[in-house]
Amino acid sequence: QGPYFGQFVWFARYHAEQLPSAQERYKKEILRVISVIDLHLSRTGQQYLVGDKCTYADLSFLPWGGLVSVMGIDISEGGEKNKTYQAWWDRLNERPTVKKVFAERA
Repeated sequence: QGPYFGQFVWFARYHAEQLPSAQERYKKEILRVISVIDLHLSRTGQQYLVGDKCTYADLSFLPWGGLVSVMGIDISEGGEKNKTYQAWWDRLNERPTVKKVFAERA
């Protein structure tokens, strides 16, 4: 996830010239990654990426995934899309340790 999320941030915020085609490309890749997670969680019925326990696989998305809303990317695309992803994301962010870490970073 890092390369796509990071490239989007680079082209949206830091690149010397605005390149809408690059921003759109990486935005689409972010939405694709989110839809893959959503599909996996929907098909397996699992609470987390690797079964029903939170692992590093889940936690590795926290630093980048938080940028999605900050960068103005609408994961629902105006509908019911990615609801399973959103539930997973909310579950991760409700974990006490995750709350603590992000509170310390604020």
